[in-house]
Formats: sequence, structure tokens, C-alpha cells
Amino acid sequence: ADFLKFCKEEYPSDHRILVLWNHGGGPFGYGMDSIVDGMFSLDDIRQALETVYRPNPSSPAFDIIGFDACLMSTLEVTNALDGFADYYCLSEESEPGDEWDYGPWLQAMTDNPSMSPAQVGRAIADSYMDYYMTENINLQMTMHNVTFSVIDARSARSLYNAYCDLATAQLKDAVDVALPIMPMPTIKSSTPLTSAIMWII
Repeated sequence: ADFLKFCKEEYPSDHRILVLWNHGGGPFGYGMDSIVDGMFSLDDIRQALETVYRPNPSSPAFDIIGFDACLMSTLEVTNALDGFADYYCLSEESEPGDEWDYGPWLQAMTDNPSMSPAQVGRAIADSYMDYYMTENINLQMTMHNVTFSVIDARSARSLYNAYCDLATAQLKDAVDVALPIMPMPTIKSSTPLTSAIMWII
């Protein structure tokens, strides 16, 4: 949160990109915290953002939030970031060790400062995929199977809501299904009480 606050106060701007680089664990969190010796949870990340910015889906603080990390293109991650960005740039699968190729898309922004957030996201994705496809051609002993997503936050929000509706309906259907009544076993005096309790539960 301190870093976000520093950037906001010292480098005010009309457009912002936040890129988080480290190890990723998708719904289980992101980054290795050297202080507490563990990963930041998605709640930790959202709390840090909320310390500096107010979530606002109609006018979010960032044009793009990206994770240069493995496994972060999940519904849980985009929901944790909801209200803070217009677009998310993430990989569903593991990223190779070279990670993002920053040069081409930063150069594209330098050449054309009026690029829209969607165009910047596209440039990030294209440079990432181009880099590893070139690696696959030049280094025939290595084959990188990579994925990358540029996600519109509005679509992610709609997908999350639809997923919640589906889960609610499935849970309701599961509860409404009549379960067969199992006959209770005869508990003999020699049956341990714990066994009887476990059977009933």
C-alpha cells in the first residue's frame, strides 16, 4: 500500500498501469512475502488497493492491472480486483522464466501515447506471445506452451455474477433432491460410542 500511495502522490497521471511481478498461485494468492514468509492472499491485495484508492467500476483507478506471474487468470482473481481497473492482463497457465517481454509494448506506448487501454493490453499480449513463439523456433530443444488473456473488467464482472447464479441454482437443486432414508444400524452394547456417533453424522 505504501508503494501505491507513493506513486499516487509523487507521480499523478491521467492513465495508470499496475503490474505485479512475482510467483502466482491464482485463487490461493500471489507473491512471496519475505516478512511474514508466505503468499499475499487475494484479500490482502484488495485491502492494499482499497487503502489508497476507492473501488469504482465506472471510473477505476487503473487502466490495466497485470500480473507477470503464473496462474493468475482466474475468476477469483478478477473478482478480487473488481472496481480497480478497466482491463486485466494475466496468464492462466505457468509463465516461462523470462516472463513478460516489456520492451515492445513500452516502445509502442512511447511511439503512440494516445493508445487506448485495450490497445495497450493487446500490445502486452502480442509481445508476450511473439517472444515465446520466437523462442520455440530458435531453441528447438525448448517448447514453451503459453497462454495470455486481456480481460475486459465489465465482462469479468458479468461472468462472475453468472457463475454465482449458477452455483446458487445448483446448491438449491442439490438440497431439493430427496435423499434416500438409510435404516439405522442396531447398536450393540459392545459398539464403541464414537463409532455410533460417526455413523449417525
